[in-house]
Amino acid sequence: MQNDIHEFAPGILAPADGNAPGHQPPSSAIALSRNPETGVLNAASAAALGPNLEQLEEVRPDLVNALRELVRQYRMEGVAARRHEIRRIRQARLFWQGMQYAWWNPNDMNWHLPYEHPANDDRELEEMPRYQFVTNFYQGFGLSFVAVLSQDVPSVRFYPQSFQSLVDIAAARAASDVAELIERNNHVEHLLTSIGYFLWTDGKLGAYVRYVEDAQRFGFREEQIPEAIEVPLGPDLWVCPECGKQTQFTPDSQPSADGDATLEATDQVSANTGHGSRDTDHLFACPECGAQLTDKNLKKAERAMVPRVAALRRLPNGQEVISIAGGLELNTPVWANEMHEFPYLQWQAEVHRAKLKAAYPLVADKIQSAPSMGAEGRIVISSGGSRGMTSCPKIQKPRELL
Repeated sequence: MQNDIHEFAPGILAPADGNAPGHQPPSSAIALSRNPETGVLNAASAAALGPNLEQLEEVRPDLVNALRELVRQYRMEGVAARRHEIRRIRQARLFWQGMQYAWWNPNDMNWHLPYEHPANDDRELEEMPRYQFVTNFYQGFGLSFVAVLSQDVPSVRFYPQSFQSLVDIAAARAASDVAELIERNNHVEHLLTSIGYFLWTDGKLGAYVRYVEDAQRFGFREEQIPEAIEVPLGPDLWVCPECGKQTQFTPDSQPSADGDATLEATDQVSANTGHGSRDTDHLFACPECGAQLTDKNLKKAERAMVPRVAALRRLPNGQEVISIAGGLELNTPVWANEMHEFPYLQWQAEVHRAKLKAAYPLVADKIQSAPSMGAEGRIVISSGGSRGMTSCPKIQKPRELL
């Protein structure tokens, strides 16, 4: 993201969360090519499909439908257990807020409070639970748990693989410094507080660690754009074939300070030869013997390519970003105990449609909020999986963004 909108070309959308999409060709111009040995898409083909493979559905609808069906089957496999998990976590979060007289409505699969909807008559009022004063022991014990968990930041130290190797020792010291920098940039004390809260209410949590380039959050840096130019390693010399004197070449075809010839003498020589300019066969007169020298007597110095700074460009800074997700946002298989057993891992979040359109410009016209979401335009998205699949289950024209 860049603060100055004038730096963007017309039609370019700002990237979101490190995603920097560039201009992509239309789907009709995409031609996929694979490595015949591994079957993996080449870099040019992968780039033509978009930064998030948005154009894949236009090129390979069979593959997209197969992936979508695989995601649907996995979600339906554990939907019953997931609903019970969501019910328990929502109730625990209501307990934390001191709302302990909520009632569960199986029709909309949600908890409701006694004073949430106004009663139309006295009969409905009698059937609903009554509000009573609550002493929130749940939150009190939870705050004690959070305080114990977040009172001290766990120390992270890296040790060299070989204590006799100076390279390993320097690498371990640098890694320890980087760990401290990441903790400071992400306010690890606040993260520990969130971890304690989610462990108390949800019973599980996840952390998403990635590198993000964002100028609005982390600022800019100036980067030099080098280019190679050819420079002489020494001066060009006039070499007289008669006396062998070497005279330094100057742009006005005059000799160096040790010579006596002048520009007027050179012009006189040019006039005597019948030419009206200095770009003639006789370009210079030897200051020692007066012999007429031509371009054949000019010995050019050796040239070499050296880099120089051609321009400066502003690039966004980046850093490691850590996000903590609770049990409502993190969907995992209920039958798996360890992460290596997960066939899928989904991070479900509720974001505004404008952010999705900025992150996925190639399918921005397909991202619309459902009518039931109101005027706020929020969309629930689900991202994750071992292959990095991203889906938007509540988008009109249902097309998951793979």
